[in-house]
This record gives sequence, structure tokens and C-alpha cells, in this order.
Amino acid sequence: MNIIVLNGSPKGELSITMQYVRYLGKKFPQHEFRILHIARDIQQIEDDPQRFAAIIDQIAAADGILWGFPLYSLLVHAHYKRFIELIWERQATAAFQNKYALAIATSVHFYDHTALQYIRAVCDDLQMRFIDAFSADMQDLLNEEQRRRLLIFAENALQTIEQQGPTFPAPQPAESHPPPYQPGAEPAPLDTGDRQVLIITDAESPDDNQAKMVARLQASFGGRAEVVNLHELQIRTSCLGCIQCGYDNRCPLENLDDFIPFYRSKVMTADILIYAGTIRDRYLSARWKAFFDRTFFMGHTPTVRGKQIGIILAGPLSRNPHLREILEAYFEIMQANLVAIVSDESGSSATLDGLLDLLAQRLIAFSGQAYLKPQTFLGIAGSKLLRDEIWGRLRFPFVADHRFFKAHGGYDFPHRDWRTRLRNGLMLSLMKIPRIRETIYRQRMKEEMVKPLQKIVEET
Repeated sequence: MNIIVLNGSPKGELSITMQYVRYLGKKFPQHEFRILHIARDIQQIEDDPQRFAAIIDQIAAADGILWGFPLYSLLVHAHYKRFIELIWERQATAAFQNKYALAIATSVHFYDHTALQYIRAVCDDLQMRFIDAFSADMQDLLNEEQRRRLLIFAENALQTIEQQGPTFPAPQPAESHPPPYQPGAEPAPLDTGDRQVLIITDAESPDDNQAKMVARLQASFGGRAEVVNLHELQIRTSCLGCIQCGYDNRCPLENLDDFIPFYRSKVMTADILIYAGTIRDRYLSARWKAFFDRTFFMGHTPTVRGKQIGIILAGPLSRNPHLREILEAYFEIMQANLVAIVSDESGSSATLDGLLDLLAQRLIAFSGQAYLKPQTFLGIAGSKLLRDEIWGRLRFPFVADHRFFKAHGGYDFPHRDWRTRLRNGLMLSLMKIPRIRETIYRQRMKEEMVKPLQKIVEET
């Protein structure tokens, strides 16, 4: 069979993900795995219609499509995202219809599920027959048991294609078509004090819902919010995946375009940040994805730590729960305060006016109170995963991350809590005595758990 592999790594042949694909090629020599370097060559693919058409012809002639990609900022790379946009822009969806699809992603399992949910949803929108996905750690190929799992995954997928077998359908939420937004009278401007407010948008027309929501929000701040359109910034490329920034947060692209000077001087110095976007094929635009990818020059350090964040979106947010999860997780891990996500699905124009005004009020109020919501599982679990990886195998090459984590209490391992260790040691010893164990578990456990909290309440 002819399996077309769409490589989502900007590193081309040096992609870790492609080593898994090449391993499968060795193990299943009866099948051809033809690799197309989509992310690496996106500029030429986009600029040359004939090259794009040749890729689509190969997809149309294939027996199956393998989406192979590393994770970049909780999703696929921006260049991969751009290719997916081009499929719809250039009306090439017919080549994918009814094709069997599978996916292989490599990462440290940091929000790999959101990237796979995105690809699965894209395949559903293209009316492909999605078989399964395999999420591998970057070093799983070195492990015999993980290689065995990979082979089982591939064998079942290839057998499904050979036998033209069925695939499990994915239920699709209803389509959402928000009506045109018509803002009402301008709101009374709020007092921003000396706070720096930055609105980042990628609106392409002053008449679309996103641009109108941005204008409404800017009016709420009395015109004192700076608005920057990503299309007006020179951003030559997305992250190259070279990790040259790992030692000292210096990116080789720093002086070649506008992104890093803008990010350092505007984003990292603002008190209030509003991100405005329009949903395209289950995420934001490829331009926004390049923005998030390029922030990786600061590694895993929380560059918007302590800031108040607002998000305004045009498009079917209710149809894309993984997008909401990505945004919520990103800002929790960044130790920022995501005040709200306002979508143009919110109802009438009057209702949307009220929500945008409320967002502006809350952003200013929480900024004045230096308020940060407690992290949920999204932030806590993600932060702990990064903590363990930077402490361990990723300390090199991410030396700058290690220095930051060490200086800012990122290494909060439980073994440093000597009081808890001593208590656990004592209680584990006592639990070996049946009479004490029975008394604790049956009679005293509930009251002992709340006793420290009751003391605080009583003293208040």
C-alpha cells in the first residue's frame, strides 16, 4: 500500500517523529511510507501552486494518510497549521474525503491530547476515516516495550486500510454561525490608571466580528489600550525547533524580524493583555499559532506571570472544547489570570456589548487587586510535568529554564517538606498496630482532616 506521511516537523529529516515512521517502514517493507516535509517546506508549498497541487495529487492517490508531527505549544507546528488552512482555502478537501487516516505524535506528553484532538477534528471535517492515534514520548523508540506497542498500533491500522474495515465515528457538535455583531453606543470609558493595556489581534477586515469586538473593548478603556495587529508585524517564520535558545533564551531569529523585540517590549511589560482571534479549522489562525510558537524563545518560563488576561473570539468556540482547554491551560501554566473568554456566540449584539464591557471592568479590577485564580488540574499537572522534565532529562539543553525554576521555587518537590515526612513516618508505623489503625480510620479520620481548617474559621 501507498501511505503518504505528512511531516509536521520544521526540522524535516532530523525530526524525531520521522524516526518512528522510518522504523515502521523497516518493519513493514511491503508498504511504502512516502514522507512529504510539509512544515519544513511550507513557504515553497504556499508560494508555488503547482507544488501544492502535486502534494494534493499524491494524497488523492494514496491508500492512507499518516499525520506525523511533534508538539509545539500544545498543538501542531504553525507551518502544519498553515497547510491545513490551505486545504480549505484552495478547495482541496475532496482529495482527503474517505481516505483512511492515522496519527503519530511525539512529545514529553505535555498536552499531547489537545494536539491529537485537533488533528482528529480536522480529519472529521475533511470526512476522512480516522483509525487511531499513537502518542509517543520522544525516547520511546529506545524502549523495547514501547516499540512493541508502536508495532501493534501500526499493524492494526494497516490491516484496517488493507481490508477496508470500519472506523469508529466521532460525534460532531452542531455547527455554529454567530450573527454579525453590531456594537451599540460606546461605553463610558473606564479609568485604567497607569496600567499598560495591550490588545493583540489578527483581524483582516474592520467589518468582521473580531475587529468590531476589539474596537468595543478599546473604547471601554477610553482609547488608552494599544492595539497591535499581528499582520502588521514582520514575522518571517515560526519556531525552527533548533533549541539554540535553551541555554540563555537567545533566539537566532531575534534580530531578523519584529517578533522578539515586540514580545519583550510590549507583551512582557503590559499589565493587561487581551488576545483577539477568529477560529479557523478548530484553532486560531496560523498567524496566531506562529505567535505562540515563537514565544518558545523563553523556553518554559512564565513570561506573562501575574498579568490579567482576556480573550475575545469570533467563531464556533462551543464546537471546539479542546481550544478552550488549550487557552485555559496555557495561561494557568504561565501563572497569569485568565479573566474570561468572550465569544461572539454569546447571543445578541446587546448581550455581547455587555459581556465585553464586563470583561474590561474585571480586567481593571483584578489588576488593581493583583488577583490570581487558584490553578486547576490543567495548570498544576502541566507545571509538575514540566518541573520533573526540566529537573531531569531536559535540564540540558534547557539550561535557562533550570536556572529560572531553581531561582523561583519551581522545584517544589515533596521531599523537602520535612514535617510531612516525619508525620508520614510516624503514622505509617502506628498503622501497623491494628487497634490504633481501627480507631483512626473508623472514628477519627473525618474530624482530624477538618480540624486545622476549623481552627482558622474559629479564629476569624
